[in-house]
Amino acid sequence: MVVVFTNGCFDLIHPAHVDFLGRARALGDRLVVGLNSDASVRAIRGPGRPLVPEDDRRRVLAALRCVDDVVVFDEPTPARLIDELRPDVLVKGGDWPVDQIVGAEAVRRHGGRVVSLPLVPGYSTTALIERIRGGAVTPPRDAGDDVVARALGEHREVAEGLLAESGPAIRAAGEGLAGALRTGARLCVFGDDESALAVRHFERTFSGRLGTRPERGDVALALSASGESSAVLADVMSARERGCLTVGLTGAGGKRLASLCDLAVLVPSDHAPRVREAHVLIGHLWGELLDG
Repeated sequence: MVVVFTNGCFDLIHPAHVDFLGRARALGDRLVVGLNSDASVRAIRGPGRPLVPEDDRRRVLAALRCVDDVVVFDEPTPARLIDELRPDVLVKGGDWPVDQIVGAEAVRRHGGRVVSLPLVPGYSTTALIERIRGGAVTPPRDAGDDVVARALGEHREVAEGLLAESGPAIRAAGEGLAGALRTGARLCVFGDDESALAVRHFERTFSGRLGTRPERGDVALALSASGESSAVLADVMSARERGCLTVGLTGAGGKRLASLCDLAVLVPSDHAPRVREAHVLIGHLWGELLDG
């Protein structure tokens, strides 16, 4: 029996999901779907998600003729589930290149294959949610605005958002990082070009505990405001393959980076300068957790 595995949040299931699952099932004899729990969705999509509770999402998926089993998992990634299941075929949607699919190396090691299936265009859960929520649009910035007052106001709003929405994620990631460093792990920090200042800040804060090439047991910390930097994503996948704890810092739209990391914090903003400022602030908080 050829077992096929795929995974996802499946929040607001639409026709493209059904089409994808049907084609995934056709690759084998049994399709197992790993479903992110509510806590897992929040970890990789941020507060306010999912819209549909995990039990309802599980029941809808299980009712599809092409789905043979649904397994809910709590971690941000399905790596543990894939290791336990050892599927013959690992499948993700075409928006995920094969080199960014978590679990690909584990599947290949036991002779399985990894497939990225093209998606039906024109469908997006995120776009549906935007429409449901009224399609809020950030007003354009007036060149005559008081830049200082506006920037400080935005900074305050982001800090308040971190306190209201991201506190548990900041603490969980900080405790994971601090716990590893206290047992002798090294911290390897990398980011995209625009995150260079924040990367240098982390290097100063955690000096004496740094490494340049992450090895098994080390912590790989990835910074990207957008969460879409191909270089950063490649570094995360490389660190995962080496057996590192992966921690991501990104912005509100950085679901791709967050989905690849063991622990992640999504700053509640899409404005890159404010996101990078928040990354520096989080670095200070993590330094206090380590020293406390």
